[in-house]
Amino acid sequence: MTGRKPPERNPDRALFALLFFIALAIGCWFLVDRLRRDAKMQDCVMAGHRNCDPDNPPIDDR
Repeated sequence: MTGRKPPERNPDRALFALLFFIALAIGCWFLVDRLRRDAKMQDCVMAGHRNCDPDNPPIDDR
């Protein structure tokens, strides 16, 4: 035997790890959502449409 003590369990460390993975999942969700919207915009533009941006509707020229 080497006389080593078993590592102490730290509940704060487990909580930090849980919060880290939750933040990582939320960040990935936002990244995937942004990439999905950009891909949809590129598909629309490549198809030749002119009113692809849903945030800026086309102006009605009367």
